[in-house]
Amino acid sequence: MPTKKTAYTLLVIFLFVLLGDIVYDLLEISYVDSLLTAGGNRYTYGAENIFALRPLPEIVFDLMGALVGYYAGKYWWRILYIEDRRHKKYKLDW
Repeated sequence: MPTKKTAYTLLVIFLFVLLGDIVYDLLEISYVDSLLTAGGNRYTYGAENIFALRPLPEIVFDLMGALVGYYAGKYWWRILYIEDRRHKKYKLDW
């Protein structure tokens, strides 16, 4: 049983890290778009430019996603498997 719980928690952490990356990418896209509309075409992505923003915000979003994912995984594991509340509303009386 601990293997299932570990896998569940790691997958939820992975999900929230991906969600953090999506949020960061949306912020970066809006930032680049604001630079392009404000300053003409002098701001472009080049081979020397990997990030439009500094890499630190992306690292922070990844760490926040991992932290939130860990606690969400623990919470939902308790709800789904320990308290067995997954089908209470939809249980059929057969």
